[in-house]
Amino acid sequence: MEALIIRYEDLKCSGVSEEGFADLDCIRGALASASVVAQYFSEKALADLKNALAEVTPKALALREKYVRHSFNTARGKEYALHGFARRLDGLAHCINTVFEAVPPDGNGIPERESLIKAAVNIQAFLINVAGCCDNAAWIWVFEKEVIHSDGSALAQKMVGLTSDHKAVWQSFSKDFRIYLSSRRSWLKHVKAFRDSLAHRIPLYIPPHTVRPEDTEEYQRLEQESFAALLGGDLNQYEALDSTQKELMNFSPFMVHSITEKSPMALFHAQMLADFATVEELGEQLLNELLRRSRVF
Repeated sequence: MEALIIRYEDLKCSGVSEEGFADLDCIRGALASASVVAQYFSEKALADLKNALAEVTPKALALREKYVRHSFNTARGKEYALHGFARRLDGLAHCINTVFEAVPPDGNGIPERESLIKAAVNIQAFLINVAGCCDNAAWIWVFEKEVIHSDGSALAQKMVGLTSDHKAVWQSFSKDFRIYLSSRRSWLKHVKAFRDSLAHRIPLYIPPHTVRPEDTEEYQRLEQESFAALLGGDLNQYEALDSTQKELMNFSPFMVHSITEKSPMALFHAQMLADFATVEELGEQLLNELLRRSRVF
């Protein structure tokens, strides 16, 4: 049974930063012991998570209503807004609530395998829709403001996005919107990196358990001896060793996609809330941008 070894430097590496990426050391306050899941978050952090969770569905509904009420200029822009961006908001809220229900941040012990699978699948669906919201936002703008090439031809799909890499679209934004998007460039990069790994390389998953570095040698010894006992048909010895080994296991609420690629780990409860908050912020900013004075391209 493979375990994820949590090192001290891992715990110091990454919580919700200004760019929206969840840092393991500063999620909405302080983290407590990493060795016992019920004590993983401080009392304040748990209260902050609970309060933020309670706001997710109402905020999703409120933003969706704003898009429904907005007067769009084009049929394509309206479609991408209502059936793209706004519809995804419901999915994001559902995924967050499902993950918190399957693996509560104040839970005790190691979650059941089915609970971890349920949470992981919803994290994956959540991330795909976060990336989709970003893409939808860019296309809403392109359709509504008729951003095209100077020769009148439509932009290719790869030329549409929310960063300065997408020059035609970027130049059509107001200065204020470019400043805002620049402040979220690290978050947009984080979303793309996790989305690309999920779609093309290693899917995000939740390690079933972790082992502290000082327990690694003992854990591996028990692993070998229990396997040998099982092969030898000594079930009593196997169960005794297996029970002792499980006492060294802990659960840490991380999501990760590739250990060999040294990809960043994130506390998924905090990360999902941070990502939702940034999507909500992006949605509000886009509506403001659409309502600004007309531009000549």
